[in-house]
Amino acid sequence: MLTLYHHGWEPDATVYDALRRVSLEHVPQILATGRWEDRAYEVAEELTGGTLADLGVVATDSAGVRRIAYELGKALDALAEVGLRHRDIRPGTLLVRNRDPVDLVIGGFGSARLSEYDLDIVSPLEVTRYTAPETVAGGVAAASDWWSLGIVLLEQVTGGRCFEGIEQQAFLIHVLANGVPIPPDVPRDVALLLRGLLARDRHKRWKWTEVQAWLDGQSPEAPEAGVEKAGGAEGPVLTLGGKHFRTLSSYALAAAGADAWDEARDQLVRGVVTDWVQSKGAPAKQVASLRRIVKDPTVTDDWRLLVALKVLNPVSSVNQGERSASIKVRSSAWAGGWRA
Repeated sequence: MLTLYHHGWEPDATVYDALRRVSLEHVPQILATGRWEDRAYEVAEELTGGTLADLGVVATDSAGVRRIAYELGKALDALAEVGLRHRDIRPGTLLVRNRDPVDLVIGGFGSARLSEYDLDIVSPLEVTRYTAPETVAGGVAAASDWWSLGIVLLEQVTGGRCFEGIEQQAFLIHVLANGVPIPPDVPRDVALLLRGLLARDRHKRWKWTEVQAWLDGQSPEAPEAGVEKAGGAEGPVLTLGGKHFRTLSSYALAAAGADAWDEARDQLVRGVVTDWVQSKGAPAKQVASLRRIVKDPTVTDDWRLLVALKVLNPVSSVNQGERSASIKVRSSAWAGGWRA
């Protein structure tokens, strides 16, 4: 199968070298790479079964989930052994080598990167519901692909019902604020697997060691679905763009959007945001950080909002059109030690 990349899109050549060290049990064989009319191309083993996206729902019970978790878990572990992070695990990049029984391999390595670090700060790819929280925030970790696997499995076991009628941005806001809700009708053993794979804290997220133990009938420790405590869903709401927000992180993510930016900036400057945060019972240090940001005479109102949103939701990176910036250093200085 020939893949011809767009002008300016350059797959990492070292990724191909790493892939050649991965068993063909897990990835399609790379037959050739090169350039044609100044465009990169690759020729890989042709798999006629399509993708998991084409195949649809094939794992609605524990047995089906176990089969996919075993195949893709072993594949992700094999990629990790050679230092590869896929960065785009989703049904469209999971190739079907055989349909009965289902045999899946991982393809679509155009965005893959080699890394030896726990977390890399990179320009985010297209954000989808399969995107890990740290990736939404502008980082890619060794655990990020395992989150994506968790969403794929959640989609499978629920037959896609958990995503019906849900707007993608709203889903991501909810994920960052509260974690992924697991429907109560999901089998108990599968719910444990999903809690492990969909841990918001990447340090607690399951990888192959835990998944393998789960496959062997054990019950590795997995965090409960996270909820905000101080500044959580209880108590006063703040209205922005005609929508009511109950959590600090969900407000911060909505305020970063181009359509809400001006209104949020006005709310911050007028003290509305700070008063709301205080009324939510947020830590005094967080409230004090917001007050310092609002009063700082050396910065523009846009910069005030950039830093304030980082204080409200420390896991996020704020990108608002031309205003995108790295604000860690400046926010730390303004926040008087509140780590954004």
